[in-house]
Amino acid sequence: MSKRVKMVSLFLCAVMLFASLMPFYAYADEEIDTTVPTTESTTASTTAAKKVTTLTGLKEYYNANADKAIEVSFWVAPANPKRTVHLQTYNSSKKQWKEINKVVTTQGNSAAVKFQIPAEYRKKTNCKFRVVVDETTTGKYFASKYFTVVTSNLETLNLNAKTACVYCVDTGQVLYDKKMNKRRHPASTTKVTTAICVIESGKFYSNSKAVAASRRPPAKVLNSRSGDIYRNRDLMHAMLLPSANDAAVMLAWNVSGNGKKFAKLMNKTVKKIGLKNTHFTNSFGSPDKQHYTTAYDLSKTVAYAGQYKEFRQVVGARRYSFKSVKYKRSYTVKAADKLHGIKGHIGGKTGLSIQAGACYTGLYKNGGKTYAVTVMGCKNKPIRWVDMKKLYKYIQTYGNQTY
Repeated sequence: MSKRVKMVSLFLCAVMLFASLMPFYAYADEEIDTTVPTTESTTASTTAAKKVTTLTGLKEYYNANADKAIEVSFWVAPANPKRTVHLQTYNSSKKQWKEINKVVTTQGNSAAVKFQIPAEYRKKTNCKFRVVVDETTTGKYFASKYFTVVTSNLETLNLNAKTACVYCVDTGQVLYDKKMNKRRHPASTTKVTTAICVIESGKFYSNSKAVAASRRPPAKVLNSRSGDIYRNRDLMHAMLLPSANDAAVMLAWNVSGNGKKFAKLMNKTVKKIGLKNTHFTNSFGSPDKQHYTTAYDLSKTVAYAGQYKEFRQVVGARRYSFKSVKYKRSYTVKAADKLHGIKGHIGGKTGLSIQAGACYTGLYKNGGKTYAVTVMGCKNKPIRWVDMKKLYKYIQTYGNQTY
């Protein structure tokens, strides 16, 4: 073979060899990450796969008497693999959360969890708790909003009242309960709802004309002359201070046209407030089987009324003088409320009848909080005030005790 032919053959072999290597050079030029994933990227991938932890059934508020157990129950999801669920309480003096119990879930997608509130953490009226769920490979870390456990009746007060309730207006929590949901006749405490209806009608500053119906009920104070006219704010004082039934009737007729229509307005109003055991048939508290409320509902009613300055001003007065508009008849009415003069007492409404006994519902301020306090079915008027003072002292002692 000639020298020229050998050179051509060698050249062709070199070309073929270079062509066969081209794919390797091409891949080598591309930016391909062939490294093993770092710990950081692995963690990010795992975190993305974790589900958000959810709790269902956990309430914002738990309440029971001091001698009764409180169980907190709820559902956790996801619950598998085993997840540690903690119950913690807040120490207000140390300003930190402290664990008091924990459980480990054993179910799959969701698990029921129950905690008993230990007795040692129920020696005061107010205690904050929360639930914390540890992070796992399936679920993210979770800390609930705090929920409140309120212990009622830390002290036996031996009340004469058949039923009673101490309701915190600011928190919606019950601090004392004596058969507070038992229905009873409210007597003239009915007039708190009448006052609410008048104020919300926008007619507090208008006038009412004396009607024949206002001369029928007992416990008349005004003994109005036919055709006379009264300012509604004066009638409100007569109705709420000495408990004038005739003033309540005049106001009802002025707002709704007659007593039956006004009773419908009253029942519509109590539903708006959220009362479940209250029904009225008249504006002043005449006995009727369908006319009833409870100590709890009455406390919520006076708490609702207290948002209006007109109501607070009227029940806060000890005496009030006025004249009728047309005939200029003069009146001075005095409050039946014997709690005026007690520090923190705002005012309220009395009630008294054979069916109802002696009743009272009023507002009291202590430690920066307002309380609605109600007693129903007391044996007589003096004992009514003894019971109220016991409840005020109870608030002073326990109202602001927290952990």
